[in-house]
Amino acid sequence: MKRAILCAMAVLLSVGAYAVFSAGTVGNLFHTTYQSYATGTGALELYATNDSSGFQLLEVRVHLAAATTTDTLTVSVDSALGAYDDAVLATQAMTSLTDYVFRPTAECVLAEDDLLKVGCPNSAGTRYGAEILWRKR
Repeated sequence: MKRAILCAMAVLLSVGAYAVFSAGTVGNLFHTTYQSYATGTGALELYATNDSSGFQLLEVRVHLAAATTTDTLTVSVDSALGAYDDAVLATQAMTSLTDYVFRPTAECVLAEDDLLKVGCPNSAGTRYGAEILWRKR
């Protein structure tokens, strides 16, 4: 029996970007994959959190329309426990790159109210698309 599963996931974006949030529908809660994404030309700032339970990060994808930015993309966790528990999961200099995919090499579980942050200054104003895939725990 399939049931709709809605998630209390916030997607906050900077000026010049927009977001679409979607929730999956399947029978087994632990196999539902959720997706949030954004496109824009300003600074890339994509945040995801789940205030009802933890979640497992599956993948972060970023595509740039052209390899024009010299900025660094950062994927990090802002821990609900405080600043001493924050962690940078990955950084990538986007010089001469148009695509970047981050997949944790081991299971990456974020606790309730942790904030996943994907950011890049995008000082060249290059059009981008960014996406986060995750599962509710």
